[in-house]
Amino acid sequence: MSFTTLKFIIFFGIVFCCYFTFPKKYQRYILLVASYVFYAFTSVQAFLMLIAITLITYVGGLRIGKINDLESEYLKANTLEKDEKKKYKALQQKKRKRVITLVILLLLAILGFFKYSKFIFADVQWVLNLLNMGVHFKYESILLPAGLSFYIFQSMGYTIDVYRGMVEAEHDLSKYALYVAYFPHIMQGPLGDYSRLSPQLYGQHDFDRRSAVFGLQRVAWGFFKKLVIANSLQIAVDRAFNAYYTYEGIVWILVLFFYSIQMYADFSGYMDIANGCSQMMGITLDENFSTPYFSKNIAEYWRRWHISLGAWFRNYVFYSLLRSPWLDGIRKKYKKQKKTYLSQTLPNVFALLITWLCIGMWHGAAWTYIAHGMFHGFFVIMDSAMSPVVTKWRKNHAKISDSVWFNGFRIVRTFIIVNIGYAMFRAQSLEVTGYVLKSIFSGVHKSVLGAFLFNHYYYIISAFIGGIVLLLVDIYHEKHLELGGLRTVISQKSAPVRYAIYIMGIVAIIFLGTYGDASLNSFAYFQF
Repeated sequence: MSFTTLKFIIFFGIVFCCYFTFPKKYQRYILLVASYVFYAFTSVQAFLMLIAITLITYVGGLRIGKINDLESEYLKANTLEKDEKKKYKALQQKKRKRVITLVILLLLAILGFFKYSKFIFADVQWVLNLLNMGVHFKYESILLPAGLSFYIFQSMGYTIDVYRGMVEAEHDLSKYALYVAYFPHIMQGPLGDYSRLSPQLYGQHDFDRRSAVFGLQRVAWGFFKKLVIANSLQIAVDRAFNAYYTYEGIVWILVLFFYSIQMYADFSGYMDIANGCSQMMGITLDENFSTPYFSKNIAEYWRRWHISLGAWFRNYVFYSLLRSPWLDGIRKKYKKQKKTYLSQTLPNVFALLITWLCIGMWHGAAWTYIAHGMFHGFFVIMDSAMSPVVTKWRKNHAKISDSVWFNGFRIVRTFIIVNIGYAMFRAQSLEVTGYVLKSIFSGVHKSVLGAFLFNHYYYIISAFIGGIVLLLVDIYHEKHLELGGLRTVISQKSAPVRYAIYIMGIVAIIFLGTYGDASLNSFAYFQF
C-alpha cells in the first residue's frame, strides 16, 4: 500500500479518526492493528516474516534482560570477593554474548537468504562457467519482503541496546510488536531508536490542532516532492538507463543530475509523509534528511542524507569494530611506538572500510551497490585521514576557508562526487556504469541531447518548476531553522495568505504531478 495511493489516504483517514475517537488507552492497539493491516497488504508471506522477526528479537531481548535481572539480584543478595565477582560477571557476560550472537546470526541469515542468495548463486555460477566445470545451478528467484532490511536492522538495534544495558527489555509483546511494525516507518524508515520512539508509541495523545495542521502540511509537501518532481524525473531517467546504448555525450550529465534530484525528492518525500502522518497523531519520528546537497564534503553529506541509517552503522558497526581486540591491538601497538597519528588513524581507516563495505551491501545484492559504498567510503576515509592536515590549513588560511566562494566550490564539488556515485548506484551493472562515465567525455552530441530534451520536455518542465520550489524551500529552511521552519512562518500569516498557499500547492500537485504508471507509486527505497 503505497503512500501516494487513494487506498492509503482512505486507510490513514480511518486510522486517524479511530485513534482520536476511541478512549486513549486503546491508541497503541489501534496503531498495532493498523500497522499489521498496512503490512499485510504486501503479501501473506511477508507478514509471516514480520511476525517471525518480531518474535526472534522479542525473545532474544527477554532472555538477555532475564540474565541482567538475575545478575543484579544475585550481586545484591551475595557479598562476593573482588575475584569472585569478576568471575561471576564474566560468566553472565558469556551467556549474554551467546544470546546476542544467536539473534544476530539468525537475522543476518534471514536477510542473506532473501537478499543475497541470487547474487551469491550468480557469482558462483560465473566462476564455474569460467572454469568449464559443466555444473549449472537451477535457481528460483526469491521475492524480498517489503521493508525487510529496515525492520531487521531496527529490531537488531533494539536487541543490541538491551545487550549493552542501554534499554530495558520490553516484556509486553504487543508494545514491542508496535515498535517493529509501526506503519509509517516499516517500509523505508527512519530507523527508530527504541529509547526515543517507544515512549511516544506507547503513550496517550490528545488531539492537537497545530500538530494536525503541521503534519498535514508536511504530508502535502511529501506528495509534491514525489508526484511532481520524483515521478517526472523517474520517467526520463528510467528511459535513459533502459536504453543506455542509444545515449551518449553530455546528455548523461543531465541524466545523472536528474537522478540525484529524483532520489532526494523521492526518499525525502516518503519521509515527509511518514513524519507528517506521525505528527498528526502526536508522534515525532527522527529526521532522515537535512538539506544533503548543501554538504561541503562526503562525510558531511552522510550526516545529512539517510541520517538514521548512518547513525545505525556508526553505533552498531563502526564503534563495535573500533572496540574490537583486533583494532585495539593496532592502536596499542603504534601508541607504544609513540606513532600517535598511526595509532589514531589506522584503526579508524580499517573500521570505516568495513563499515562502508557493509553499507554498500545493505543497499543491494549487486556489485554496483558495493562499488557505490566503497566509492563513498574512499572519500570519507580520506577526509578522516587528512583531517589534521586540513584543520591546520584552514586555521592558517581562515580568510579563504571561511569565504563564500570557497564554501560554494566545496558544495559543488561534493555534489559532483555524489552524481558520479549515482552512475554506479543506478546502473544495471558496472559495465553500464563504465559506459555512462566514459560517454560523458565523448563530446556534446547535440542531436542526442536535443532528442532527449524533446521526448521528455513535459516531465522536465514539471520537475523544473517543482525543483525550483524545492530549492527555495531548502535554502529558506537552511537559513531560518531558528524560526521554526517554513510551516511556522506560514502559520503566522493571515488566513487569506495561508489558504492561497494551500490552494496553490494542491493545484500544483494535481496539474503538475505525474500519475498513471503503477511503478511510479512505489518509492525508490522500497527495493532495499
